[in-house]
Amino acid sequence: MQSIAEAADISRASLYTYFGSKDEIFDAAVDGITFSVRDRAKNALREISEGASLQEKLFSMFEAQQKAWFEVSERQRSIFYFEIWRRSQSLARERGEMMPFHELVLDTLEKERTLDYSSPDHDLPDLNILSNTIYLGASAILYADAGASEKKELLGTFVNVFAMGLAK
Repeated sequence: MQSIAEAADISRASLYTYFGSKDEIFDAAVDGITFSVRDRAKNALREISEGASLQEKLFSMFEAQQKAWFEVSERQRSIFYFEIWRRSQSLARERGEMMPFHELVLDTLEKERTLDYSSPDHDLPDLNILSNTIYLGASAILYADAGASEKKELLGTFVNVFAMGLAK
């Protein structure tokens, strides 16, 4: 804690005002990264046209997620991202919350006009399960040991196949 306080140029007592342990500091850093990535995706969604297709919306969100992660580290060590993501999942579970990015995907699907959940004879899967599936699938691409252009291509293929499956 002393080293962290010194690096932050604050007293150890001040550090303890906000955090009780190194684990709490780490968790706060994980939250900061997680919410920052989610916010980048929200901004990407705002930048596309109102009439954008579901494919365009999902691709825009997940491409923003990938770009944000690439900016964290030029080395793109997948294990680093995976460990942050795993801790973020654990924190959400401990808090009884949904992962922020999953929540964004769910919100996007709930607003999607082409998904008609109002019809009593729709054959669409549960919206929470559907949003979690796309979130987990697209996030897995992030952790692949591949370069940015290959990940972008993988993401495009995944989102297109997913959206086409919903359209049938």
